[in-house]
Amino acid sequence: MAAIAALTLAVSCGGKDSFTIEGRIEGYADGPVEVAYLSTNGQFQVEQLTTDGGGRFTMTGFADNLTGVEIFRPGEGRIALVLAANGDKITLKQNPATGAVEAKGNEPSRLLAEWFTANVAPLRSHRGEVINGSIAEFLGNHPASPASAALLLMISDLRANPLRADSLRNLIDRDAFTPLLLAHGDLLQQQVSATAATVPDFIVFKVPGDTTLAWTCHDSRVTLFAFADNTNYSGRDSLARVARMPRVKVLEMFMVGDSATWARTIAADTARWSRVWLPGMAGNRTMENFLPPQVPFYVVVDSLGAQIYRGRDIAAAVKVTR
Repeated sequence: MAAIAALTLAVSCGGKDSFTIEGRIEGYADGPVEVAYLSTNGQFQVEQLTTDGGGRFTMTGFADNLTGVEIFRPGEGRIALVLAANGDKITLKQNPATGAVEAKGNEPSRLLAEWFTANVAPLRSHRGEVINGSIAEFLGNHPASPASAALLLMISDLRANPLRADSLRNLIDRDAFTPLLLAHGDLLQQQVSATAATVPDFIVFKVPGDTTLAWTCHDSRVTLFAFADNTNYSGRDSLARVARMPRVKVLEMFMVGDSATWARTIAADTARWSRVWLPGMAGNRTMENFLPPQVPFYVVVDSLGAQIYRGRDIAAAVKVTR
């Protein structure tokens, strides 16, 4: 009998000063997994992990109040979300075939699991208005839960109806917004604020071989910019597929401190798309038009220079390039 692939996560007690996530994805041996969360010091942490032969992986995190921990898989985007703080012990199961999620250990995570299960279709198709409507109904039923705050700040499509999102926030109890959830929401708000910025139609980038690349938005139907600081992030596998699409360009933007580090980063790389070094990293003037709040991060620009997608979800970025 064929086994149905399932993701099982156990956020086990890591002591008072940490939490630990032990995951298992059945049928997913030696595969990349990305876990992202905002830590105690307010820094965005991204763990690039690889499952073992049994589909298992482990990570340890640090959060002195409830923070949203997201799990991503290449080509699928976000596959799970759990709320965790130091000392928490949570178990979570997700079935990739159906998208159904089960969670035990704290009430916010249980509620999030129920919501994810009920909204598999709109989440997979990235239907912002439908997702926002479901979130509005959820927080109306659970105004005091951090799960409502997490859905509004981390899952809702703020670009679909920003005014409504702002009014919904007023319906949630103030105590439901933990400091780390609020900080995460502020990061995502930066993404929305930058969306209105049009990218210049001509930019010169530095590329391998001590040469430059002159890019213009008019040369392609769309351009996918992938911001990273290494070549091991899970979404990178999708770049090759995008690069083969007609009139679509891929630029991988490496935010590393110096040219020597960049050269070591790409030394053994066989990528067929353009790779760019950004001297000065976030301080580079080119970044004023992109403002990635963390890496990896994806921006899709159309032929007029408008940013039509911004976010961490490679699956959503790929969808708008089609």
